[in-house]
Amino acid sequence: MEVAVQSHGKILVRRAGASSTRRREGGSVVRELVRALCCFALVLSIAGSAWAGSIPCDPDPALCGWSISVNDSEVMNGTFAVDADGNIGLANGPVSMTGPGFSVSLDSVSGNVDPELIFGLGATNSSSGPATFAFAFNLPLGGFNFGSSILTEATLGTTLTASSSANGTVFPTLGVGKIVDSQDIQFSPFASVDKGVDIGDALTDPAGGLPTLRAEQVFGFIPAGNSFDLMSVVVAFGLVDDNQAIGQPGQVGVGFSGSVTQVVPEPATALLLAGGLLGLAVARRRKA
Repeated sequence: MEVAVQSHGKILVRRAGASSTRRREGGSVVRELVRALCCFALVLSIAGSAWAGSIPCDPDPALCGWSISVNDSEVMNGTFAVDADGNIGLANGPVSMTGPGFSVSLDSVSGNVDPELIFGLGATNSSSGPATFAFAFNLPLGGFNFGSSILTEATLGTTLTASSSANGTVFPTLGVGKIVDSQDIQFSPFASVDKGVDIGDALTDPAGGLPTLRAEQVFGFIPAGNSFDLMSVVVAFGLVDDNQAIGQPGQVGVGFSGSVTQVVPEPATALLLAGGLLGLAVARRRKA
């Protein structure tokens, strides 16, 4: 419908029907987005415990803690401390042990049940033959995820120090062919998925007493939409120098600092996106 309006002696024609239609359409878009935003907020409020609140830490290190094995025999274990924000640490601080022909240390553990695991550890072989070591970490998982896939990442820094008289080598002992293997595990029914970020190849340090350093980083993806109970990270390796390889006394040591993490969309990010869409709808309405 056209409406004639007189203004300053001129006749202006407005299409009132088209303008009101645009206003109705703009208002309808805003109402739909507000409705969707409210529903999304309700879902997040129901699932709020996925990001907040303490995660129970079972006293069994196999469920929420760490263990250290030397030559396939467990020598130490302990649990994690998990605070109300899901941050983890060693319940009793750094630990170390010296045994016949070896020493091990777990210097630091930090991260979050989001999940993220950051570790620092070391081992020394002073025997007359090769020695194997395994540091296992089990972290309870909190939260859920969106989308079709989740970005995973692992880093590993290695410091290998041989003696002054023989080359020293650190090598992977896991079936995956890497020093660090990480998986997500579901208890019932049992299921596991590899995070796709196994990391750490063999490394040799020449004789002379100066360390060899290496830094590595890998990225991967795992399917989203699954609900897992536990993230398992195993750092397993062997240590040997040229003398030990022929049954003679030797000395070789290694230190590792690394991390395993995965990135999932945070609720704040999702709400920010929804808020942005709402803002665009409001701007469209004002333009109309």
